[in-house]
Amino acid sequence: MTNRKMFIIVSATVAFILVLVFGNIFFSVRQVIPYSAYYLEGDNAVREKEVEQIIVESDIIKKGRSMFTLNLSTLAKNIEEKFDDVRVIDIEKSYPNILYIQYELQVKQLEIFNGTKYFQVSNHGRVLSDTQYSQATDNTNSLIRVLWNDMGNSATRGYQIQDSNFLIASQAATSLYENGIGHDISEIIYSIDLNQIYTQQYFTINLHSSSQGIIKIYDLQSVYSSVKLAMQYLDDAIRGSDIVIKDGQRQ
Repeated sequence: MTNRKMFIIVSATVAFILVLVFGNIFFSVRQVIPYSAYYLEGDNAVREKEVEQIIVESDIIKKGRSMFTLNLSTLAKNIEEKFDDVRVIDIEKSYPNILYIQYELQVKQLEIFNGTKYFQVSNHGRVLSDTQYSQATDNTNSLIRVLWNDMGNSATRGYQIQDSNFLIASQAATSLYENGIGHDISEIIYSIDLNQIYTQQYFTINLHSSSQGIIKIYDLQSVYSSVKLAMQYLDDAIRGSDIVIKDGQRQ
């Protein structure tokens, strides 16, 4: 091998090493910017500030780490494991050295009662607390109660509900809040009852008064739209008529 060839190989190797070294220095995490996907007020806004400060200051994301080797899925998982009430929506690399983290603070929206215990959960199924007494009637909460005997007593704060039937309650509650036009839903709706799904293939939405009607939803594959349709007849239910939604229409 001639000296010229040796010089070329050595030069190329040195250049490659320098590119790696300076690339890792230049393209490394220098700034982390977490931000909430939604505008929240009161105690939830205070909690968001706490979460953002912890994300920036903790060792979840080590400053100086290469942007190229950063695994975003693993990072999202580590953040969610750090907090019981945070769901990561998106993480974006902004080269050369900034990470944007979009997250959602999990807030109490549903209260599941399994016959012995109450679980306050987010709409995404994260258990945020569990109590022996209902919080749904607390003046500080507007939780929709879910009657579901299959919810195990072992679930504690931070537990993620995986059962597909929870999605039915979640979608129903979302539709109630968004389509119950002209009504304070938490004052009219007593519960979403999932306990008939296994045997009768429907769930019910129960109003507070026993003299009022019951809403039965059979269309389990289109829960949101079925509840939206039922809300068109909510005044009938309030006056005592049962509302049955099946095959996309009132029966």
